[in-house]
Amino acid sequence: MGKGCGGETYFPFAAPSDVEMKRRAELSHLGVEMTSEGGLEVRPIRGQALLFWSVGREGREDPAAAHSAEPVVHGTKWIATRWYRELEWALPPAGH
Repeated sequence: MGKGCGGETYFPFAAPSDVEMKRRAELSHLGVEMTSEGGLEVRPIRGQALLFWSVGREGREDPAAAHSAEPVVHGTKWIATRWYRELEWALPPAGH
């Protein structure tokens, strides 16, 4: 997929840092754009992956990780999700 094909991942609450602003051209090459409404939009690029954490270092939810997917206009977008957990996770006992 390329520019204009849709399927972007939109992070409406992600505020770019000063460092990111200085690296704007490099980020654009990687498919990352700052939107006029605020937030970041990441364009899907064949052969690349998007990895982000939904919690901060202290284990609290990070509001900047909230995201949505824009509709795909041309082509196909593949998604694979992998959840990483710090603590062991188990289903509750049967009957609960």
